[in-house]
Amino acid sequence: MTGTFVTDISLRARYHWSAILSALDVRLPAHHRHGPCPICGGKDRFRFDDLEGRGTWFCNKCGAGDGLDLVAKVHRHSLTEAAKLVASVGDRQATSPAREKVQSSLPDIRAKVAALLSRCVIGQSPYLRDKGYSRSENILTEGEPIHIADATFGPGSSVLTIQDSEGNMTGAQLISPTGDKRFLPGSRLKGSFIVLPASEGNTDIVITEGYATALAVQSLTGAETYAALSASNLLQVAHALRAKHPHTRLILAGDNDNGSGENTGQKRAEYAAQQVNGIAVLPPGDVAVDWDDYLRHNGHDVACRTFHCQLSSPEQSVMTPVNPEHGFATALPLRRGSEGYDTRQDYLIKGYLAGHSLCSIYGPSGSYKSFLAVSWACHIATGKPWANRLVNQGAVIYVVGEGGIGVPRRIRAWELTLNGCNPVDKLFRIDCPVFPASLKSVQQVIRAANDVERETSMPVRLIILDTLARCFGGSDENTAKDMGAFIQGCDTIKAATQASVLIVHHSGKDRERGARGSSAFQAALDAEFNVRRESNGNALVLSCTKMKDAESPVPAAYDLTPATVYIDEDGEPVDSLVLNDQPREVQDGTDVYPELAGISHLTANHIALWQSLKTREICTRAQLRDDLRARGLNVDKKFTRWLQKLEKDGLIVQEGEMIHLAGHPGE
Repeated sequence: MTGTFVTDISLRARYHWSAILSALDVRLPAHHRHGPCPICGGKDRFRFDDLEGRGTWFCNKCGAGDGLDLVAKVHRHSLTEAAKLVASVGDRQATSPAREKVQSSLPDIRAKVAALLSRCVIGQSPYLRDKGYSRSENILTEGEPIHIADATFGPGSSVLTIQDSEGNMTGAQLISPTGDKRFLPGSRLKGSFIVLPASEGNTDIVITEGYATALAVQSLTGAETYAALSASNLLQVAHALRAKHPHTRLILAGDNDNGSGENTGQKRAEYAAQQVNGIAVLPPGDVAVDWDDYLRHNGHDVACRTFHCQLSSPEQSVMTPVNPEHGFATALPLRRGSEGYDTRQDYLIKGYLAGHSLCSIYGPSGSYKSFLAVSWACHIATGKPWANRLVNQGAVIYVVGEGGIGVPRRIRAWELTLNGCNPVDKLFRIDCPVFPASLKSVQQVIRAANDVERETSMPVRLIILDTLARCFGGSDENTAKDMGAFIQGCDTIKAATQASVLIVHHSGKDRERGARGSSAFQAALDAEFNVRRESNGNALVLSCTKMKDAESPVPAAYDLTPATVYIDEDGEPVDSLVLNDQPREVQDGTDVYPELAGISHLTANHIALWQSLKTREICTRAQLRDDLRARGLNVDKKFTRWLQKLEKDGLIVQEGEMIHLAGHPGE
């Protein structure tokens, strides 16, 4: 019994350890950094990383453990005594000011729902009746139609109340007889649901996306069924129910959105199941289908067998069913040879940014890389082609870790110049850094993506972190361990939101060696782009330095033009720059000298050295140094490295102190 109590308290405390430890006077280093150990007092040997919300930590001297271990060690209690302490904090938090604040925000929506229900009678929903469900619901009667966004709800529309895990009414969903669905303005969807009670003796809990799907699944299982009403809400509902039912089997009955490219329903159901130790169950098929569709198309007996077969063998995914002809026993997706070669690759900007990918643009300070990020963000948010390439429209979140007021001015300049002065309302900013190495920060980004998706009714397809340095916290970019934590956080954001993550990064001190920091960063990327200024004008040069699964686009230059954003209080114009997405040939040496075309990582220093040698054809190292000094270049540190790069690329030949162009007879 003691072991069960300790386990229950640990599960209830999950994702709440920071608040609990603070209430118990366990002092933690800020921002998940290394700091003093609250157990032994060591000054810089402790780190609280809170992996998976379990309160995990480690100390070079005290070892490692979870939140309950930490409470036990700090207060010198047994685990049972520590669990009692944690439980007492939970009881206090149940009446905390934060909870009271949430409660105080509910009366308004309750009043709205009550007013709506006063216009209803209990009856049959035409929408559900057409799907074959005979169920009594709140149905709107005669009266003035209700208009929500672009949908109208008149007589016969269903009114479904939603609630959270504490039983608070948080809003309502309206469904018209033709199937239009909208939430009553002011409703709070996150973590809320519509619940269908279980048959007697059934202890399972099933979570679905839609309400009709919940009705279908309950008819197949008899389990207590929760309609989360959105794929993006599955994870929040799963966490809330797992906290209240730590030992109950949770089943995520997701939608199979096959054929849509991303299959959001499958990915979000499987991710939520993984996070709460549940089981994802999805209807099979090569076209988009949910359990309601599958039941109506295949009948109750087939649907019931399919559903329960997956429950009994959760390791087998019906999305890629075992082929009895081949006799494969593994659940791994075995495929022959080139099978699947023609699978459509999702993209944001075709040929540049792939869907559900991790990408980076890097360059030195002042190279216009943030202007490129703003341009990509605006084109994706509006669906406008970029550089004559197709764009898949979606909502965008831009994390402004640095740049301050510059980013909104750049967006406004783009709106004025390229969007007919119209706002880019599918682009949202977060005007502070986020930290992918921190689970709490990752969860906030995921919540922001869910908020944006609800606000825009459009999936978030791109999340930009500008810059890596500002979003790295106090960790060390040069260590593979810290970089690995950053990458893992980005992958978690990708998996939960199904968006691509684009990271704006800086070049290292030696620009020829690419982006700064651990090489683990570039290894994890699906695509990487280098940005530098064109030496002969107000333009940037964009070069692809890594493209994982496609041909790299050729280097090109993009001009930037000034635009007046507004007139300040002193009557003076405030300007920004707008990137013209029409590519042109680079005009900083590679256009004049065809021999340089296609040579990667060429800097203005390399081109200047080439120009000097082209003029002389053959010279000594000392003469070449003098020529470059005359051009204003610092040749004290990297001159030899410049020469080595051009020699490695087969452009020059060094023979002792003499240097000449490749193909020119040395003298």
